[in-house]
Amino acid sequence: MTEEQQKNSNEGMIVGFLAAMFLLLINIFYDLKFDENFMSSHTIFFSIFVISLGYEGYLNIKKSEVQSTFS
Repeated sequence: MTEEQQKNSNEGMIVGFLAAMFLLLINIFYDLKFDENFMSSHTIFFSIFVISLGYEGYLNIKKSEVQSTFS
C-alpha cells in the first residue's frame, strides 16, 4: 500500500466510524420513541462496511484520475 492509499484508508475508517455513530444514534432515538429497532444490527454493520470501503475506493479513484490528468 502506498502512503496515499494508507491515508485514504484512514479517512475511510473515520467516515465509517462517524456513520456508525450516526446510525446508532438514529436507532437509539427510534427505539426510545417506538419501542422497536429502526434497523437491525446486521443492517447497521453492513451499511458501515459499505460506506467506509466505498469512501476509500472513491478517494483512491479520485486520486488516480488526478494523477493521470497530469501525466
